[in-house]
Amino acid sequence: MKSLNELQQQRETLLAEQLELAATLPALEEAERTAPNNWNHLGNPIGSPEKTAATEQRQEAEQCLAHIASTVERIDKNIAYLELLAAADAD
Repeated sequence: MKSLNELQQQRETLLAEQLELAATLPALEEAERTAPNNWNHLGNPIGSPEKTAATEQRQEAEQCLAHIASTVERIDKNIAYLELLAAADAD
């Protein structure tokens, strides 16, 4: 198991990455919204390669944010456990 300092450092790194990724999300959503659509022979909108790429980038960013959040939650639990062990040793 990792030490308390390593876990805290990993947590801080992930939180910084999360903030950076969250800052890019509005731009990805805007790129998806403004991407051109193609139209089928009935006049209905269908996807375009640009829209598909923008959608995939946005979804990947959202998945990464969710993964980071769950990893931070797991690290928080490990930190709490290690702090509990340290307190037990002190008693």
